[in-house]
Amino acid sequence: MTIFLIALAAFLFTYLGAFCATRIKDSKHTLISFSAGAILTVALFDLIPESFEALNNFKAVSLAAIAGFTAYFLLNNFVAMTAHKEEDTCHNESHHHYHNFNVYGLALHSLFDGLAIGFSFQASPTLGVAVAIGILAHRFSDGVNAVALSVKNHTNAWKWIHLNALAPVLGILIGTYTTVPNDVLGYILAFSAGLFLYISASDLVPECHHDHPKWMTSASFISGILALLLILNFGHSHVNAENEHDHSSHHSSHDH
Repeated sequence: MTIFLIALAAFLFTYLGAFCATRIKDSKHTLISFSAGAILTVALFDLIPESFEALNNFKAVSLAAIAGFTAYFLLNNFVAMTAHKEEDTCHNESHHHYHNFNVYGLALHSLFDGLAIGFSFQASPTLGVAVAIGILAHRFSDGVNAVALSVKNHTNAWKWIHLNALAPVLGILIGTYTTVPNDVLGYILAFSAGLFLYISASDLVPECHHDHPKWMTSASFISGILALLLILNFGHSHVNAENEHDHSSHHSSHDH
């Protein structure tokens, strides 16, 4: 049930971002800043540790994370997902001639978001919820980007918003119902960590610096970090308490 609610939320948050992009000019960057801090925290404090626990090989985790980071870099570089501000002058002619690839690239990027949520739930419910929170805020920014790309390239915004709203839902379903061995899951989580590091550092953080009150975006970024640290700490404490309870119950029944 939880995974379906998260899929619905991912779908709706894309539309929320699109709505705010057309109606609200300033406050949207507060949520984008929160997302940057949340996604960074999930990558460093949960995805990487969980992948290391599954693989028990620091080099393998590092290589998979670098592969994820590089994959997003190449997607961003060649498919040109990032929208330019309307007043900016883009000197890359391919961004104008191949604007359809921009939005298809954004949809692929959204599919990866959903896959990260689905596979994270396979590792643990705590990790799944933490990843979902970071991704939901990121879905908002993708809704903003879909509108910005459409405005920049004079295309129908809603067609691309619908596509980007559905893509993470598909990713969540694939990630949830595709069962993989534990070591493969470790590589997927490390790869996802690399994706998240790139999203935070290159996709979201720069948006926090665009002519907005520095104290507001800074406070929101730090709030994202602290909120996810609290959620992760609470989740792991709850899991540990349940494991200890099950362990003690098992010993009691064995003694009888």
